[in-house]
Amino acid sequence: MVSVTYFQWGAKNPYHSETHRAIWETLNAHFPTWKGFLKRKPDYDVWFNIVAKQGVTNLEVKGPDISRRHKEYVYGIYLPEAIADVHEYLDLVFAGIGQVVAEFGVGAEEVAQMKEECKARLGLS
Repeated sequence: MVSVTYFQWGAKNPYHSETHRAIWETLNAHFPTWKGFLKRKPDYDVWFNIVAKQGVTNLEVKGPDISRRHKEYVYGIYLPEAIADVHEYLDLVFAGIGQVVAEFGVGAEEVAQMKEECKARLGLS
């Protein structure tokens, strides 16, 4: 299973409330295809913490933090402080997710497909 959470430290994230569910649903629909992760850690979940933090100017991806106790891999996706609109927001979020899932053998084409599916769920395509 994939979980998505949001944090704000001195910066606003005006798009998280309208996009949260669509991102979560899209990622969970594709999670069973992440064979590179599931083969190595079949009992583990993946968490994406999407962070709006003051002073961040470029997308940054950190992690994983691994909890053997909770069986979780946790990644932080730190978004730039200035984001023009929801389209740029989703581009950044899925660029960060793409960096992570590439480690599991998920290709750029599948990440692009996930982003388009998410936009469709939001009525943006």
